[in-house]
Amino acid sequence: MISCVLIASGRVPALLESLASFLAQDYEDREILVINQMVRQTLVFDHPKVRIFNLKEWSLPMRLKTLAMEHVRGDAVIAWDESSVYLPGFLTQVAENLKDKPWCWIASELCLTEGKIILQQQASEFSFAFKREIWPKVGPYPPGINGACDRQLIGRITQMLPGANTVVHPEAVNLIRIGTREERERIQPVVNCGQIKLQPALTRDYQAMVDISRTGKRESRLCVVQLGRYGDLINVLPIIKHIADNHEKPHVMVSAKFSDVLDGVSYCIPFITQLSNEKLGAAITVARSAFQIVINLGVWGEGHQQKMATPSYGSDAWNNGGFLKMFHDPSVKPVFDRRHPEREAGVIAQLVGDDPGQKPIICVNVKDAISSPCPKCISVLDEIKKVWGDQNLIVDLAGFRAHRIYDLLGLFEISRCLVCVDSAYLHLAQATEIGIVAIKNPKKWAGTIVRRNLAAETDYDKLDMRAIHEGIANCLSCAGNAPHEPQTPRKQP
Repeated sequence: MISCVLIASGRVPALLESLASFLAQDYEDREILVINQMVRQTLVFDHPKVRIFNLKEWSLPMRLKTLAMEHVRGDAVIAWDESSVYLPGFLTQVAENLKDKPWCWIASELCLTEGKIILQQQASEFSFAFKREIWPKVGPYPPGINGACDRQLIGRITQMLPGANTVVHPEAVNLIRIGTREERERIQPVVNCGQIKLQPALTRDYQAMVDISRTGKRESRLCVVQLGRYGDLINVLPIIKHIADNHEKPHVMVSAKFSDVLDGVSYCIPFITQLSNEKLGAAITVARSAFQIVINLGVWGEGHQQKMATPSYGSDAWNNGGFLKMFHDPSVKPVFDRRHPEREAGVIAQLVGDDPGQKPIICVNVKDAISSPCPKCISVLDEIKKVWGDQNLIVDLAGFRAHRIYDLLGLFEISRCLVCVDSAYLHLAQATEIGIVAIKNPKKWAGTIVRRNLAAETDYDKLDMRAIHEGIANCLSCAGNAPHEPQTPRKQP
């Protein structure tokens, strides 16, 4: 086993990328110890190959690394850099060169400067690995800052014991240090206190960037940028599938916070960024540095000016990519081809019960709407229960969180109607044949256009309950939705 030791200094975005590259290593027998020296932060990440030590008091790096040596489980040890990304073959390369030697040092690294230029340079302490069995002879780590304690330990090891300085072909270099020393020093720690749940992810296709720097050829051709929330992503899934079906499987640049919706589709390659969904301009810049063709389907964010060419943000996203004609085709719908039947069944059991066929189901979400909340809509649920509650099962979705948002599709498929204020559910429901009653944002351009299955709509300001009830009645009387007989309201509004 190879044990990697990482000293975390609060630079969380860099840490997430470094951890992601550790998890992507093709060498199976490995672990990483993350020593968190930010005493006011608690890093949390549950993975069998990752152990996190959250310190209660600050200490010098040399002491932290010596402490880590008391806990490593591997036969070999290597320092893992918080500000580097490692291509998948790095640890395999280390293991092959270490073998029966007490230490090895891969002589070259790559450096990503100014975000796009990759240079080859002399190796640092992060390319040096040694056998744990020699630690009693060479330890502890000597005093020093900014890597000096590592370099002094390396000097001691190389003087005392014969090892291997390994010069590899430029195409075999697997360690990428992000930024020059000056660029790295300008990165300030994240000062947030308390618990930080880590979501390791790479913001760029580093292998493609390395290949481009070596050959001048851009192997990664096409990237769709949609940095929005769940609803924004689901809205453009038909475009992404159309590109995959008719051209090539595209990368999709997505904010890590909302990237799990792409777990439900097979026709794209997620290109996950730690940029928040507000940083659209920066995301487009990153995509253009890595791909030949970039199609921006985002409509809102810093560094981006959107021309309002259509009545809605949703149709403008389609217009940005040149797909506006498809937007008006109601037969085009979002496709989730990686659904999870067991989780869907669990959602139905939790919200409906063991016998979902007893009554027609009306799903309602009038409380949760992150992008445009509607406090006055809360009364709608009570009105629906009064009028329709006797003969139908009213399922309140407000506050419910499925493991993946698309796990609600099974529920939508057995339900007659969705009355909803949340744009994400309005877009998701269009992947099924459920009737939709949309309560929309009345502001110009901010309302969600429901392209298919629309039974009725009203806006927040008018909140026309008659239209809502008529829409529910239309859904219940539609013979194609479910085997129940058509109904009329028990009590007209």
